[in-house]
Amino acid sequence: MKKYINIVIVIIIVLLFTKMGNTDRKVKIDIEKDTYYIKFIYNKYVDAVNVVSDKKNNLYLLNYSNMLYNNIDKYDLDGIKNIYNLNNENILINSVKSHKLKIKNNLIKIKLNNKKLCIYKYIEGKTNFEDCNFIYLYDKNNFVLPKNYKKIDLIIQKENNEINNKEQEIIYDDWIDMQTLNYEEFIILKIKDNDYDILDIDM
Repeated sequence: MKKYINIVIVIIIVLLFTKMGNTDRKVKIDIEKDTYYIKFIYNKYVDAVNVVSDKKNNLYLLNYSNMLYNNIDKYDLDGIKNIYNLNNENILINSVKSHKLKIKNNLIKIKLNNKKLCIYKYIEGKTNFEDCNFIYLYDKNNFVLPKNYKKIDLIIQKENNEINNKEQEIIYDDWIDMQTLNYEEFIILKIKDNDYDILDIDM
């Protein structure tokens, strides 16, 4: 009996060390030509979007705590070229200084070849989603599914901050994909031509 208890203890220790080791690993991706990778960096210390291609590597910082530097490196920001910060604060990551990130009509619009990613944060007034293909609900306040939503391929929301059930039913009925971010998974949106895939990595 004691032998079996010792075996169980060893297994538990191995699993714990494996899990602890994974927290320090960097998630690297192989960049394909003419392909965009939208990395949603989302944990309890950081909320950011990293847009990467063979020509672009921009970080959009939406929210963060003083634990930013300890909780962003594992998402592999090597080669970053520009940092845009929603907060009025100068940030330095990998020797790159941040610029002020501006919102227009409640949206931050990011061009991805023939597609557009729109980061939604409500400030005031109406929002025009007309040319948005992918919508990230950084803030769901006053979000209403637009009438001209046929261009929308995907809506990304956050766990415990989801849009209401009625809106979700309309979205599913019209074959719009939805993805919910959480702290345990690292979501990467891969876009090439008119196709996209969602890569889901356990953190």
